[in-house]
Amino acid sequence: MDGQSTPAEANEETTRVETALRAERLRLYQAILWTTPAAQGLVAMLLVAVLWGTIEPTALFGWLACLALAVGARLGVALRDRAAAGTPAAASPSALWRVRLLVAFSGAAWGLAGVWLFPAQDLQAQTFLAFVLAGMAAGSLTVTAFDLAAALAFATLALAPLVVRLLAAGGQTSAAMAAMVVLFVAFLALAGMRAQRNLRDTGYQDRIVEALVIGIQRYFAKNPPLARQRQL
Repeated sequence: MDGQSTPAEANEETTRVETALRAERLRLYQAILWTTPAAQGLVAMLLVAVLWGTIEPTALFGWLACLALAVGARLGVALRDRAAAGTPAAASPSALWRVRLLVAFSGAAWGLAGVWLFPAQDLQAQTFLAFVLAGMAAGSLTVTAFDLAAALAFATLALAPLVVRLLAAGGQTSAAMAAMVVLFVAFLALAGMRAQRNLRDTGYQDRIVEALVIGIQRYFAKNPPLARQRQL
């Protein structure tokens, strides 16, 4: 888009980019349809196994039930969306926001662990719980980096209860642990925000396209037979 474009053309370009990004985000969510629930299930079972004997079984099983409900709801909606692939509704803004809400729901379920499964008298178990929840938040910011709004919602809801609980526990160690968790996830979030800005920047997009074209031209220049058959 050149500097002489009209406001209408600029709006049209923005709409085109947003539509393409939304379609790609929905496609990528489908690509991680099974790996995300499987990973969450494995981590949840490991967390329960480590905290077994430290936390009451009723709290452990209650939390597992909440997490299973969140993950199951997300999986069920994703399968329904996959069956409706190709229809206008499958790529609508509401479809993306529905997925985002379910991602946030999963984050809230993990956040409950910071309250229900918090081992007040066991610093080693607290450290492990903080490690697990920070890892889940970091994983969300990495795996769903293509949709930063959902990734940030998951990370915030997963970690906020733990941070509040650590600060309420008092003591320098708990406060330091809470600060480290916040700083770690904040760093990942800033990196994700920068990547998202680049995706929307038309200058950045033009540079990517130009680099691809130059790369293709150089490749065909080094392969004359192919260059004669496929002219750009």
